Amino acid sequence: EISYDTVSKLRYAHCVALEVLRLHPPVTNDPRYAVRDDVLPDGTSVPQGSGMDLCFYAMGRLEEIWGEDALDFRPERFWDAKEPCA
Repeated sequence: EISYDTVSKLRYAHCVALEVLRLHPPVTNDPRYAVRDDVLPDGTSVPQGSGMDLCFYAMGRLEEIWGEDALDFRPERFWDAKEPCA
């Protein structure tokens, strides 16, 4: 019988889903604009009207984040990862 409890125990399938979303994000980029002056946590000043683009497609392929095998499909990279919402 397929239920939430049985599906939630499919740990490797969950890792596969995370790896697919890392390499093929449903939203490839997300442009943002400052509606008022602001300061980032690192002290960087952001003037009103400034724009930036969060490029999830590129972030999912950065060796600085994912290591030398960033372009490889390797679900195991998520096996021991702690879920942000857990």
